[in-house]
Amino acid sequence: MSPRIDYPDALQLEVYGPFGDTIVYLKKKDGAFLLVAGDEKFADEKAFEKKFDIRLKDFVDDMTIRGPLRQGPDGMFVERERYRVVYTLGERESRFCWEGAEGRICMRFLEPRFNGE
Repeated sequence: MSPRIDYPDALQLEVYGPFGDTIVYLKKKDGAFLLVAGDEKFADEKAFEKKFDIRLKDFVDDMTIRGPLRQGPDGMFVERERYRVVYTLGERESRFCWEGAEGRICMRFLEPRFNGE
């Protein structure tokens, strides 16, 4: 995964498959929006929100670790209304996991570099 975020105005995210091909591409900048996931293409934030059941603003906040952080047995987390985001931050690998009633999905970052405030 390759995220680029200029909070709160710009987000670009590419998710790569096992052979380096882009399987999901998301870009939000200057009011424009584009999501390409497989054969599906969306130019509306509402389509993202419907497909993934999360507001785009909340997703950006989750990706930038915004919100009241608490410490739990699995690491730091932010509790949201319908889900929790668990953050495991390390020098060689970091992981963000969204946990909700429907299940859990995680993003793993190798050689992460987080800059900013």
